Amino acid sequence: MTKADIPNVKAFVSQTFGDEEDFYLSYYPVVSHIPVVIAEHQEKLIGAASVYHNSLHPYWVETTVAVAEPYRRQGLGRKLHEAALKARPLEDNHLGIKGCYYQGNDDAEAFLLGMGYQLKLDCHCIELNIENFDLISYLAIPSQIASDCLSIASFTDLFLIPTKQQEVFDFLVSRYSEEHCWSPPQPKDHPEWQKIVFDGVLPELSFALLADGQVVGAVTAGITNNGTLDISWGYISRHYSTDEAVSLLKCLFAHQFKAARDRGLYKADMEIDTTDGVSSSLLNWLPICDDKVWRILQKPRTPSNNSGAAD
Repeated sequence: MTKADIPNVKAFVSQTFGDEEDFYLSYYPVVSHIPVVIAEHQEKLIGAASVYHNSLHPYWVETTVAVAEPYRRQGLGRKLHEAALKARPLEDNHLGIKGCYYQGNDDAEAFLLGMGYQLKLDCHCIELNIENFDLISYLAIPSQIASDCLSIASFTDLFLIPTKQQEVFDFLVSRYSEEHCWSPPQPKDHPEWQKIVFDGVLPELSFALLADGQVVGAVTAGITNNGTLDISWGYISRHYSTDEAVSLLKCLFAHQFKAARDRGLYKADMEIDTTDGVSSSLLNWLPICDDKVWRILQKPRTPSNNSGAAD
């Protein structure tokens, strides 16, 4: 496959999976240095597969397999899957392979389960309507937790103190790593974090929770091109119980939503993993108007796929 073929392959994958946001190709583009295995019939593209690495999560490689409808359930997907792993074999540090699909895609579910993948978690990709959401009762820190001398500050105010930006950075990296033990990210000192943590974040729409002046919680957000509040991070210290953390996270989001509404922003989007017990508890509280569930499956490394060939 040449570089000139890449747009056709991307279009094929997008069409095959339907409205799947290019099957996350906006995040993991099919580019020339990623081996892409294709299948053709009478010079027509009927299947494609690739194996690629997530720069932040290096220990689980990710797979994409797309087969045109008339050619499914005939073993072509399995052959493409195996060929892609042979084109880019697992390396010594890899724990296994990962596959994803949106809930409701029965073909993708059947294929991945049939290939030996196991469901690890659901990621709720949600859209919110915060225009009429009741914020008043959540803006005050819950009185039963107030003994910790808790306070909330926007990043705009907090970062006037030179050391606080690094403190927030360290807190977010630490909590993200704790919540993603199922797919360990890069070490805390890896330069990849510098590209990610504050990328697109607006200080006036991001808030920190402080206990005696120390960062114990944070929510961050920016604004998308279509004027939507884009929520990226939301964590509370593990020092608190689940119930306390849920209450404190609601408080932080209430401050964030208020700041967004003050700027004329009434729509928001965010993602919540079911492995994050605190954030998952907010699914019945947030003003959700749309919820697409992105299902993530894993297949641990075994002797049969150790060299790159799947079962």
